Parts: sequence; structure tokens; C-alpha cells
Amino acid sequence: MAVSFSRKNRLEQGLRRRLTQRLRRHEANLSWLQANMNPYFFLTMKDHPEVIDQLVAGLDTLGLNRHLLLADRSDLLIRAGLSAAGSIYKTLAELQDKPIYAEITHSYGSLPGSEAVLEVQRYEFRQVSSREVRAAQPASICRGGFTDRSAGYSLDNSASVLASAKAAMATLALKSAM
Repeated sequence: MAVSFSRKNRLEQGLRRRLTQRLRRHEANLSWLQANMNPYFFLTMKDHPEVIDQLVAGLDTLGLNRHLLLADRSDLLIRAGLSAAGSIYKTLAELQDKPIYAEITHSYGSLPGSEAVLEVQRYEFRQVSSREVRAAQPASICRGGFTDRSAGYSLDNSASVLASAKAAMATLALKSAM
């Protein structure tokens, strides 16, 4: 049974309309992320652009879905969700392996249509050798902002970056005490 030309045309028009709507949602999601996430979040995710892509694509589904699984690999787990009491503890309790690195980031403001803020949890499991640490590109905090020499990033609000780093270190210290 052949598909008629007019039916095929309607299908194609519907597909194009949905793609256009999806593009608008993705643009709105990216704008929200840029306005509501600490710039340091984007800096730490520079090696995982596919994670940002997935977050942009699914951000507006949070609320309908409890979490977005952004990366699930043997050496990396990244998930996004609505921040809730005990969410970090629950994730840690579910993990099979103990992470060697953890990064928890919260948005500045509530997600559209929600009272909850966005929470992105990143856990790394791969052991890093001393040689790899020594070979890493240095990052420095200089007067006027945080600069990552390897990526050309410059952030004007170094006090905010330092506060975020201190909060992350405090979180890690609590977790290691568990």
C-alpha cells in the first residue's frame, strides 16, 4: 500500500513543525541554564559537551521525569533532577562503587513551572595516576576572575567561584566521613 502524496506531505509538515518547536524549547532551556547555573559548571563540563546537549534537550521534562540520566559509564555518572532533601545521600547509597570525585551543582533559581532548583550530580570512578595529575593543564585564580589557560575561559565573579568550590569541598568532606 503506497502512501499518498498528500499524506506524506502532511507527515513531513508535522515533523518540521515538531522540530521547530523542539528547537525553540532547546534554545529556551539553554538560555535558562546560562542564566541560572554558575559559569564554573560549564567549565567543569567542557570535556563532556554531550552531557550539556542532553541536559538542554531534556531540561523542560524535569517535573514529568524525576531525573535525567546524562551519562552512565563505568567511569562516570552524571544525573540531573529536582533538588530535594536527601537526594545526594540517596544517589550515594545506590552507587555500586565509591566515587573518587563528586561534584554537585545547584541552579541559582527555580526551574520554570517548579519551586525546586536544578541539581546536577557528577561522580567519577576512574583512578587517576600521579603522572596524569602532574601532566594536567594548570588552572589559576588571578586578580579579576578565574582563568582556565587551556580553554580560554574567564569568569569575572571569582568570589562566587571560590564560594562554590568551598561548598563542593565541604560536601566531599561530609561524604568521606560517611
